[in-house]
Amino acid sequence: PVLIYNFIVHNYVLYATGRGVGDFDYTILIISGELISTGTGYESLQLGNDLKQGVYLLKIQQDNSTKVFKVYKN
Repeated sequence: PVLIYNFIVHNYVLYATGRGVGDFDYTILIISGELISTGTGYESLQLGNDLKQGVYLLKIQQDNSTKVFKVYKN
């Protein structure tokens, strides 16, 4: 399973757990679908430092599953 903890005041910290000891790929998109960034994490990843205020989609791929979260940056 993928768990995300949203710290609006500071940053977003993503915690991913599951088979494969926590390896995951992520994609951040503007709500309209425009690609902002992609990358890979291991167990946890802090992100959001360079995002402007707005609404984003955070797509997490881990093992053979994909989850999409709506993320709000204040």
